[in-house]
Amino acid sequence: MNRIRKGSYIYRGYYIECLGYYEPEHRIVWEAVDEHGNGFAHSYSLKGVKREIDYEIQNGLSEGILTIENITKFLKI
Repeated sequence: MNRIRKGSYIYRGYYIECLGYYEPEHRIVWEAVDEHGNGFAHSYSLKGVKREIDYEIQNGLSEGILTIENITKFLKI
């Protein structure tokens, strides 16, 4: 896993971002985004998002490959 900046990571070709604090649950929310910009893995922990990504890749549901153009789009550079 590569840390891009505070709250942003790239893990196995997926962009993971901390969405912030969810008040009703009193927890932090994390989301993984695929190469098309679709959010698919949501969890209250970074470890949970990584587990969902591994499940997606293991079952062949997604490839999870980000290109340089997509990474810059997510980072809004």
